Amino acid sequence: MLRDLRALKEMQFRLNTTWYHGTFKDSYEHIKANGIDVGLGIALKRKLDFGPGFYLTSRQQQAERFILGKQNVSLLSKKRTPCVIVYEIDMEKLLSDFKGAYFLDFDKDFADFVAENRKAPGLRHSHDFVFGKVADGTELVQATNLYRENRLSDAAYLKKIVNKKFADDDQLSIHNSGISAIMKEINMYEL
Repeated sequence: MLRDLRALKEMQFRLNTTWYHGTFKDSYEHIKANGIDVGLGIALKRKLDFGPGFYLTSRQQQAERFILGKQNVSLLSKKRTPCVIVYEIDMEKLLSDFKGAYFLDFDKDFADFVAENRKAPGLRHSHDFVFGKVADGTELVQATNLYRENRLSDAAYLKKIVNKKFADDDQLSIHNSGISAIMKEINMYEL
């Protein structure tokens, strides 16, 4: 049964062609003028679930929720206009021409991968793209540090980084700039 569920999740990923990226309008204009910069997260020293890259989701509401949450973080962000870019990705080319990793379940593999990528700035794997679940929670940074120090079990770590309210959220991180050639913007809308 679990194998069937995993196969279903993989099939849904392969069939989905529409992806959403929540950002601010000034960042959107930068993307339009300069293209997608998968290395920007490295320059900004971000520690993210799947490493620095260009992140998308198959869930429109998730992209909207993400950028609206970012807008509320600082006074500077409150003055920026949130928007969502809608992309169509040639999934056949993505899957045949690029190397990917999948984390479809909240399990030890997911926990270890997230902990490793949140260890230090920089890309800590060689995948062109990564697709999977989203680590979340108010204790994410502290829990990740404890887990890496072996002071938190797999189960305890997962309990702290899984927000059941958003357990269906997903993320596709792009780490190879060549993937942008198989991505087509189909819409952008302001929130």
